[in-house]
Amino acid sequence: MFCTGDDDGVIKLWDPRKSQDIRCYTHHFDFISDFLWFGDKKQLVSTSADGTLSVVDIRGKKLEPLARSEDQEDELLSIVSIRKSVPLFSSVRDLCTYVLRFLPFSGTKVVVGTQLGILSIFNRSQGWGDCVDRVPGHPQSVDALCALPSSYPSAHSTILTGSSDGLLRAVQLFPTKLLGVVADHGSFPIERIVIDQNGEGRWIGSAGHEDTLKMTDLKDVLRMRMAMAIAIATKTSIQRCPPTEKTVQIRMSL
Repeated sequence: MFCTGDDDGVIKLWDPRKSQDIRCYTHHFDFISDFLWFGDKKQLVSTSADGTLSVVDIRGKKLEPLARSEDQEDELLSIVSIRKSVPLFSSVRDLCTYVLRFLPFSGTKVVVGTQLGILSIFNRSQGWGDCVDRVPGHPQSVDALCALPSSYPSAHSTILTGSSDGLLRAVQLFPTKLLGVVADHGSFPIERIVIDQNGEGRWIGSAGHEDTLKMTDLKDVLRMRMAMAIAIATKTSIQRCPPTEKTVQIRMSL
């Protein structure tokens, strides 16, 4: 099963074996910008340019959303969940059980990117009526969001943001801090970010309005930022820091 959202705000669920949609939701009135899936509750969260996000339970037969936020007075363009930090376990068996059964569904905070460049944070456990916090800082719209894999120590509080100013940033939310620019698409807005989960999140793929896919070594970037911070703190020459980020550009023919 998969879902689609169109420019009129219509959400449809599809079965690949059938030619017609199996369910249709029409509660949004402007384009659908992004989706987020919660497998533990079988819930689909959608963001829309009408200023609201909605939650539908695909197990039910009702065509009305299970929950819907208040009007955020801004276009909602992207969405991602942040995982909880991994607790300590007394045995390897308990850790493996947690990773396999609970970690994929453990996100409680949800971050939404907006047209005005604000990151709105929702708390899943407190309901979807309104955001619990807003993080300003992006000079233009936040069109794409991506979470870090759990292999990174700060995965529970750090995300990657793609903006219409062409910059892919690493942003820490708790506490709020810009960690640095990961990739630069020039004047082209970034539309999609995907991280290499199987490779422990080393490579980041970002695509914008130009005909180029950028593959960036995230671990190399974070290592460089840490070395620069240490150099500044210890007044060491920046020339002794590691080189700049490693980026591979792939030209696409459409």
